[in-house]
Amino acid sequence: MTATTVFIAGRVLPIAASIFLLQVVVPCSYAFQPSIIKPPILTVSPQTLLSMTPNEVYPLSRKKAMLIEEAKKMGTSKYSSVGWSNRLGSVLTPVSIPGVYTADRPFYWNKIDVGCRMTVIQLSTGELVVHSPVGLDPPLIEALAKLGKVAHVVSPNYEHVKFASQWSKQYPDANMWGCPGIMEREPEVRWTGEIPYGARPPGFAKSNGAEAGGRNDNMWEWAELQPLHIDTEANPFTGKPFFNEVVFYHAPSKTLLATDLYCESMIIVLCTSFL
Repeated sequence: MTATTVFIAGRVLPIAASIFLLQVVVPCSYAFQPSIIKPPILTVSPQTLLSMTPNEVYPLSRKKAMLIEEAKKMGTSKYSSVGWSNRLGSVLTPVSIPGVYTADRPFYWNKIDVGCRMTVIQLSTGELVVHSPVGLDPPLIEALAKLGKVAHVVSPNYEHVKFASQWSKQYPDANMWGCPGIMEREPEVRWTGEIPYGARPPGFAKSNGAEAGGRNDNMWEWAELQPLHIDTEANPFTGKPFFNEVVFYHAPSKTLLATDLYCESMIIVLCTSFL
């Protein structure tokens, strides 16, 4: 599984951590071999070049052009002021093809806006999966209604659950899913169920059976949005996981969805590098 797009929700990450992620999820032959990137060959005169627009000189990729068109369809009205948390000031932003959108919002930790991000996956059925939900408001509700039916809301770990109850009340017919153990920790949420402990994508090596036997019939098709429960985390003081995160891979767009697991892993890597 190779991700071409990675969304990290709710954390500001050091540059070194981002470089490490590239080493993990991007083929090194493409990410770290500048020699394969050749400069464009100039086929027009300098006079013609000066008269051309930037897009004519460096034409947009097909993917970027499609994303721009999708953004235009969704409207250009501003939802909020442009800033660190929401750099376009939009309610929803199309970020990958096909059917991946993000909602970027402020999130304050010790009076510092570290930002948070919700990702919306538009399934092949037309239904929506909401990953790591943010606070609901009328503009977001309206934007989601234009995309499709909110069928699944996922809280991927113990921390990204703040707004789950709000979503369960706004969308009473939606399935509310959480990471293993979350139903006991957050009983006030109308949960449909949990992602099974040790869940693996279809065909994943060393599957423990959660791939087939543990999947709830009300869930989406796992071959399209693939869960992977990180069952190796343990708090050294309690012996229990702190986040107990489930990461997801959207196969059609080659998009990896992760939250605190990424930040936690990078902190461990950076700390152990000094030992």
